[in-house]
Amino acid sequence: MKASITILPGGKVTMRLMHLSTRLFAIIVLLGGCANAPAPAPVAKTPLPLDVAVRNLTVDLFGQFRSLQPLTSRMSKQSFVVDPFIDANTAEVNETSRAIEQLLLKEVRDGFPDFAIESITPTSLAVAQYVVNGTLRLDRGSGNKYYRLLSSVVDLKSGIVIANAEVWLAKEKLNYEPIASYRDSPMYLKDKRDEGYVATSQSRAGDVADRRYMDSLLTSAELSEADKNFDGGDLKRALTLYQNAESRADGKTMKTYSALYQSYRKLGHARESEDAFAKLVDVGLQTKNLSTRFLFSVNSTDFVNDPSLRTQYSLWLRQIAKRVASAGVCLNIVGHSSRSGGERYNDQLSLQRALAVQKTMYKDFPQAPQKTRAFGRGFKENVIGSGSDDAQDAIDRRAEFQVVDCASLT
Repeated sequence: MKASITILPGGKVTMRLMHLSTRLFAIIVLLGGCANAPAPAPVAKTPLPLDVAVRNLTVDLFGQFRSLQPLTSRMSKQSFVVDPFIDANTAEVNETSRAIEQLLLKEVRDGFPDFAIESITPTSLAVAQYVVNGTLRLDRGSGNKYYRLLSSVVDLKSGIVIANAEVWLAKEKLNYEPIASYRDSPMYLKDKRDEGYVATSQSRAGDVADRRYMDSLLTSAELSEADKNFDGGDLKRALTLYQNAESRADGKTMKTYSALYQSYRKLGHARESEDAFAKLVDVGLQTKNLSTRFLFSVNSTDFVNDPSLRTQYSLWLRQIAKRVASAGVCLNIVGHSSRSGGERYNDQLSLQRALAVQKTMYKDFPQAPQKTRAFGRGFKENVIGSGSDDAQDAIDRRAEFQVVDCASLT
């Protein structure tokens, strides 16, 4: 490892690490700890009940942090904010990840009273020194699939991961349904920032956190606070916060426009709602992500029997058709199915779902037969793959658009 050391007036020493080949050394230099700091305990892959798992995660994560603190730093409170934990596959905050956040806050306050910790908001982020994040991923452990929970503590000033820990959750009855602002979203919203979040939660101590994730934390804080107001029913306050996020250079994201669309719609502002959806489609075309949340009934090509959703589907398809036509691009419509049932059956079911979307588009998009192609992927590209046919694997029963050059359709 190479480093440049500068001695400032008054004897203050600064060090800039040029390489991070030795992760533990990087952490010790950053925190001023000693070279013989204890190593973290080995990872236990035994699935645990939620409260036990979060307690173990907290002890491991903040125990690592404390072991690397010099005694002089313990004289003042270290301050942390918690970025909402997300599903690693969908990038959504769900009810279980929200429960994990609350349990972690309590465990830190009870077990580490010398640390100050809050949920992330623009106000709490402004005074924090570290951010805690985490992801849930359905993964294989002990021979079966369980949810794996990974979490990191990142120094906000340097961007270095200070500690990382993981636990596994037992198959108890937990609610993996997305919170309201994601559940009612017209699209699945995973983007490059979310990919950076996931990568950071899985990074080892001493790694540098993903830059896209770190640079967008203030916008994320605005959106997180807005989501909690949205979930709590304070739509006007939520709308103001979503508008604040949208005014930022890095805030013109699919998440922001999805939330604006929902807030305007629930407040009865039809024109503003449709305008927000149009901007959502524009960002989706730019990023080639139009994973619109058309909900199908289980084992059916029918959309769910919900008049409100059917009205929204008409709006979505109208705006998608309009923006695609003006953008001069074409679309593959790709249908998917959950894993329950045989492969041949699901291949056919997924194709029929794509054709159903194509047929629905025709009324507002007469060029649909020339500018779209329908495909079925069955369960080959499942995101969850549980085959539970409930809210947990709803994303597997989806139809999505792929933005392609029109030449590819000829």
